[in-house]
Amino acid sequence: MYDIVERCDKSKLLIREEVWIKKLNSHISENGYNMCRKPRASRLGCKSRQSTIEKMRKSLRGMVPWNKGKKMSTKWLREHKDSIRSPRPNSGLKKKFLVINPHGEQIEIVGLRKFCRENGLKHTTFWRMVVGKQKEYKGWKSTNYTKI
Repeated sequence: MYDIVERCDKSKLLIREEVWIKKLNSHISENGYNMCRKPRASRLGCKSRQSTIEKMRKSLRGMVPWNKGKKMSTKWLREHKDSIRSPRPNSGLKKKFLVINPHGEQIEIVGLRKFCRENGLKHTTFWRMVVGKQKEYKGWKSTNYTKI
C-alpha cells in the first residue's frame, strides 16, 4: 500500500524525497523500500533525442509479452505449486540462526539485520560467518542455521 505524503513541483522532487526518506527512515527495510538514504538523480525532465526515440520505438515494435492472454494449466500448477509458494528473497520470512557469542554461550537469532544493528555488528560480515565463509567475527562463532 502506498500513500502520497506530499505534492510538489518536479524541480523540488529529489530534495523533498530526501527529506521524507530521512523523516520516515524508509531506507531501513522494516520501514520502507528505499535502498539509499539519498535519492539518485533520475531521468525526470531529461529529453531524449528524436533519433533515440525512433530507435526505441523500432526495437519495441511488434513485441508482445510471452504470456499475454495465456493461463497456466492445472497440470503445470500442480507440478510447480511448491516452487510457486517457496519464499523469495526479502519475503518477510526470517531465518533462525544458532551462534556462539564471545562468552561461549549459544544464542538463537531471528532477524539477522536487526540483531546486528542492535549489537553494533556489520550484517554482511556476520552473514559470511554464519554461512561458513568466515570462521569467526568479533569473537562470535557459527553453528548451523535453519529456516523457520
